[in-house]
Amino acid sequence: NNCPVLLQRGCYTSRHNSILTLIFNTLSFVSHGNLTIYANLPSCNVSCPTDILTTAKRPDIIVRNNMLRKIAIIELTVCHETNYDSADHRKSLKQQNLVEFLEDKGYRCKLFNLLVGSRGFIQMSHF
Repeated sequence: NNCPVLLQRGCYTSRHNSILTLIFNTLSFVSHGNLTIYANLPSCNVSCPTDILTTAKRPDIIVRNNMLRKIAIIELTVCHETNYDSADHRKSLKQQNLVEFLEDKGYRCKLFNLLVGSRGFIQMSHF
């Protein structure tokens, strides 16, 4: 991590998007008819509706159940394990306004921060 050459080549974005694609495909496979899943991926052809996303800070994945008025926001961070706490805090602050906006619109909203370490360790927190 923090290698300027790999950053310039887009390797970190590619690693992030590869993990995000795996999560999106898994969620899409196991979801049922009441769920709509949106992902912030170049290959995802389902764009998030403007009634949900009113900010430029796009979450990585949104899972929406209109019937139950529930939304799950998933934020993925790939970082070194020693940076989990700061990354978790940063991602929570990044999506706080969106969570509050959706709750004001009557949705029950939950934010999940999924942290994947450089050495493969996975941690998830939710708010």
